[in-house]
Amino acid sequence: MSAEFYFGVEVFLNGLMAGVMYSLVALGFVLIFKASGIFNYAQGVMALFAALTLVGFQNGQIPFAHLINAIFGTELHHFGWHMPAFLAIACTLLVMIAFAYIVEFLILKHLVNQEPIILFMATIGLAYFMEGFGDLMWGSDIKKLDVGIPQGGNFWLEENTAFLGGDNFYGFYLDNLDIVAAILAVFLVSGLVAFSQYTKTGRALRAVADDHQAALSVGISLRTIWVIVWSIAGFVALIAGIMWGTKSGVQFSLSLIALKALPVLMLGGFTSIPGAVISRLSAARAIWRKNYRKGLAMLYRESGDFKTSYAKDQQTFPIAFDRAGYFATLAFAVLVVPFLINDYWANAVILPFLIYAIAAIGLNILTGFCGQVSLGSGGFMAVGAYAAYKLMTSFPDMSMIFVILLSGGVTALVGILFGLPSLRIKGFYLAVATLAAQFFLVWLFNKVPWFYNYSATGMINAPERSVFGQAITGAEASPVTSYLFCLGFAFILAWVARNLTRGVNGRKWMAIRDMDIAAEIIGVNPLKTKLTAFAISSFYVGVAGALLFTVYLGSVEVGEAFGVGKSFLILFMIIIGGLGSIFGSFAGAAFMVLLPVLLKNIMVGQFGWATDLAAHFEFIIVGGLIIVFLILEPHGIAQLWRITKEKLRLWPFPH
Repeated sequence: MSAEFYFGVEVFLNGLMAGVMYSLVALGFVLIFKASGIFNYAQGVMALFAALTLVGFQNGQIPFAHLINAIFGTELHHFGWHMPAFLAIACTLLVMIAFAYIVEFLILKHLVNQEPIILFMATIGLAYFMEGFGDLMWGSDIKKLDVGIPQGGNFWLEENTAFLGGDNFYGFYLDNLDIVAAILAVFLVSGLVAFSQYTKTGRALRAVADDHQAALSVGISLRTIWVIVWSIAGFVALIAGIMWGTKSGVQFSLSLIALKALPVLMLGGFTSIPGAVISRLSAARAIWRKNYRKGLAMLYRESGDFKTSYAKDQQTFPIAFDRAGYFATLAFAVLVVPFLINDYWANAVILPFLIYAIAAIGLNILTGFCGQVSLGSGGFMAVGAYAAYKLMTSFPDMSMIFVILLSGGVTALVGILFGLPSLRIKGFYLAVATLAAQFFLVWLFNKVPWFYNYSATGMINAPERSVFGQAITGAEASPVTSYLFCLGFAFILAWVARNLTRGVNGRKWMAIRDMDIAAEIIGVNPLKTKLTAFAISSFYVGVAGALLFTVYLGSVEVGEAFGVGKSFLILFMIIIGGLGSIFGSFAGAAFMVLLPVLLKNIMVGQFGWATDLAAHFEFIIVGGLIIVFLILEPHGIAQLWRITKEKLRLWPFPH
């Protein structure tokens, strides 16, 4: 055999070893999915948290030292001792088992019999919480992990295989770390297979995987099984964290290996294993309820609101008080805000709120109303942005209104293309397909120079344009004109979305969402309905991307402005705001835009803490709130608002 052949074999072996490293993460996915039906997005973050905890124990690091130093002005960092590797691993394993108990007690037992999409979103919230909590606890700097695993090339293997390819071949090069990972993977898979096949607990695990209700009927405790499975997944995450941390250091990117492990899952299958303040607040709430709610409730009544037609009976705001509030809000937005707005409020709060609200409405149409999970919103926003750039540079005289609308139209066509898989797949597989679209679109705009007009920097910059003689883009654009331009699009698109969701299309979307087979039986065309949802949703997201680029940012680089983080940001908006609610899209956008501003002003501006601490708290709060909302109120802020209005309508009666 020639040397080139053996070089090819060497490349294949190294690729195989890399795949084994990713399989360590994929194994944790499979364990949890098989036992509980939950696609655990937090598996990668569990590996990061385990690695951070292991390094912290090894180095004798004081937990939350960064936060303690910021609050008390101290200089604490380490206890002054180092823990042996085996003892640190044992302590970290205990932490991961405790983590499994906490997850089951605080999250899983409250989400029994919930839809898979709710469980999946809960793990996204868990991932964000753990990432912020882990960085806050141990710090976000890159850490070196060394537990004694050999690294570097295996010289014995090189020396004993050099003869195969003659003088031009020096033997197979394989990293000792990869070889150890492969051995560990074999032992893990063998042990888990034996555990599931030959132990009582393993058989109980397989019974739960087959049918939760049947397992309960024969006396198997779901809670016990879930704790065991999450504990084993925590152990696997620890092994993966050790191997990846030793290989590339313990850093933020370690949490992203979960996304790279998805191809392993798709190929192998998801189910295969080869006090005082609170009391004062409560008192204040009681005082408000006693003195003020009575007067508000008397205003919030349907008495005298007579409906004399079907149109009036089905109107969006059937109560006069709601209609008055709606028109008052519009009047305030159009007549008052333009006289109060300045550069800070426009750039920090109002413009991103309006733009993200449009994107959230689009995603809500697809996910909230039609039930099709999408993790590619960031990529579709990029389509809208780059379409706007090409239209502005190719047709300088085109009105900005048409530029934005045509950009949305281009994005709608792309959305239809990527929506075709929804006809054959759904649930987690559709989510993975849209995530693939996200990565593909970002790669496309980054690697094909035509999209950014062959710019040396790879960035796109919005040319100056005006509407009715007022600059909308560029340095000359004023906060007032930019605000009114975005407000007009937000109002019109929200009005259109509200009427779409109340009409024939909206009822078809909700029929597909609730039960696609039953919808098809009664005459709903799944092909047309799903593609319509993808098209309209992508149109909205594309318009938001075009506005984000042209009016708000002015210049973007696709990886930074439209990465996967943008997709999750918009997803969080509709989870917290409320799935299947136009108002919820606005509420979620307001929350996600205002939260970082509020944390930065309080923690950095008032307390003088470092900005990274504020960022860690943002992750913890967002992740925690997602879990809380999914457990206590899956329909988000919108449902809380509906409940509040219902209580006001019925007060003082309890029902």
